[in-house]
Amino acid sequence: MSARLVIVSHRGPGGGGGVASGLDAVLRRTAGCWIASDGVPRPYPLRRIELSPAESEGYYRGYANGGLWPLCHTLVERASFRGEQWECYRRVNARFAEAAAEAAAPGAAVWVHDYQLALVPAMLRERRPDLRIGFFWHIPWPSPGIWRLCPQDGAILSGILGADVIGMHTEAYVTAFRAVAGPMAPARSLPMGVDFEGIATAAMQAPMERRMRRMAKTLRVADQTVLLGVDRCDYTKGIPQRLSAVTALFRQSPEYRGRVTFVQVASPTRAGIRSYERLRRLIRAQAVAINREFSRPGWSPVRLLTRRLDFPQILALYRLAAAAVVTPLVDGMNLVAKEFCAARVDDQGCLVLSRTAGAATQLATAVFANPLYPDGLASAMRTAIAMAPDEQRLRMRGLREEVRRHDIYGWLQANLGALGIEVEGLGRAPLRTALADRWEPAAGLQALPVRRTVPGPGHRVRHALPELPPQPSS
Repeated sequence: MSARLVIVSHRGPGGGGGVASGLDAVLRRTAGCWIASDGVPRPYPLRRIELSPAESEGYYRGYANGGLWPLCHTLVERASFRGEQWECYRRVNARFAEAAAEAAAPGAAVWVHDYQLALVPAMLRERRPDLRIGFFWHIPWPSPGIWRLCPQDGAILSGILGADVIGMHTEAYVTAFRAVAGPMAPARSLPMGVDFEGIATAAMQAPMERRMRRMAKTLRVADQTVLLGVDRCDYTKGIPQRLSAVTALFRQSPEYRGRVTFVQVASPTRAGIRSYERLRRLIRAQAVAINREFSRPGWSPVRLLTRRLDFPQILALYRLAAAAVVTPLVDGMNLVAKEFCAARVDDQGCLVLSRTAGAATQLATAVFANPLYPDGLASAMRTAIAMAPDEQRLRMRGLREEVRRHDIYGWLQANLGALGIEVEGLGRAPLRTALADRWEPAAGLQALPVRRTVPGPGHRVRHALPELPPQPSS
């Protein structure tokens, strides 16, 4: 194999999301190759690194997600490092590095992704010193004191420093990285974006109006002010803390009972890991408790959706909501915040955002909140509910312009350009197609009349937590 661009990541093509779609668009236009542990066939070569159950347990669930993930999110009490898991992590990284060395043409560029493969750059440099190597760290980089709790901190740093270019989402992460790697470390802030044009176009298509109506009917929120959370069910996302704030909101503001509904999407992730199973049970128990305390005829305060939704369904929720509540404890970037802004083609809606999300450094006109302070987060929700349309418009236009200017195309071009790769024809259409190619153009934008201020009460008590049925694509 002789690829001029090699992508190396744990997850491969076909997994959804802006990063996967963007990389897919790049490789379709280059003589490229993708190396990953999974993925669906594509027109370009895909080399799969088959992992045994023991390797998945030791390298992925163990060292990467049981050690590095919580440590880098500063949740040190959850972090655990074991010698046998480190050895497995090292061996699997060597397999990825060997595959990349075999696939790359002389002088090619190799772009390695994320904490699961932090040793690959140096391993690859040792095997193929002729290559240009990039590495992107997608999660937070912690303070030096936290980082030094990693027993293999020096080995991980040496692995990453095998890259010519190291990308991170924020200047704060770059500063923290250089504090342990040295001031000359080739790290730079390259904040990732979303497919703004594709999302906005999809949000304006005629079928979106029908989806919004179906969604409102299914969730029984057509006459409600909707507050929305969209997350993977991960302990870094702050869902239990958010539900505590919802409890505070309804206790402190009884006038919202029967009039405001909190919809939380908690998509399943990392099945089989006990800490995640416990989190799922906790979130469901909290939602049930809130509904028992506050429900009245025709209204339940929380709608919890615990299965994976397709992206058009998520877009419909973005359009329905009066506010998105994006309050992770810590997050490398958080693209949900940017997707919500891109979807708000009506220039309405409010973004309530944690200052500890990487996106907070860019989205300056959000309403900021501390996820660990329920009363403060409840106050931010009240601000969002009561915000006048003119102020919503002013804030949302600023947010949308920021998301538009720093989209995923700019992120791809900046990273690949640093490796000397210019991709001809990388424009807006390739990613937008995944969202919009099944939908007919709308004659014009017609907003569904969802109330932005508090409406009247409903009729019947429902304690059930509904699941959305699959919806047709048009």
